[in-house]
Amino acid sequence: MRVLILSASYGSGHNVAARSVADALEAAGASVTIVDHFRDLVHPAFDRATRALYGFMLRRAPALWGTAYGLGDRMASDSPWAFGMTRLGARRLARLLDTTAGSPRRPAGSRREPRSEPLATSRTCGPSWPPPTCW
Repeated sequence: MRVLILSASYGSGHNVAARSVADALEAAGASVTIVDHFRDLVHPAFDRATRALYGFMLRRAPALWGTAYGLGDRMASDSPWAFGMTRLGARRLARLLDTTAGSPRRPAGSRREPRSEPLATSRTCGPSWPPPTCW
């Protein structure tokens, strides 16, 4: 079985969680690839800018970061208030899924038809793509 773990290395929590899941899957015999969504799938300038903004907000405006995080956490991935952010890196992710781990479901913004296997994420509300509004 091949598994692709999509993560974001903003802080160490995502990295530790991704590595822990990968270790458990590898122990069960899976071939695991961990991809940092922002470092590997979006433009490097966007990655640098968002990392700088993330660091700045954590140090200088943690309450603002908490508010933005809370709002984003409750927002549907297809919300117009997401301003297309949920589609960043979708083309590169689609290519990666085709070549690395198979394509369990289509990324947001992709015109490809989904395959039958469900996408399992830490935030999955059901086996559908795009994610349901419970995100």
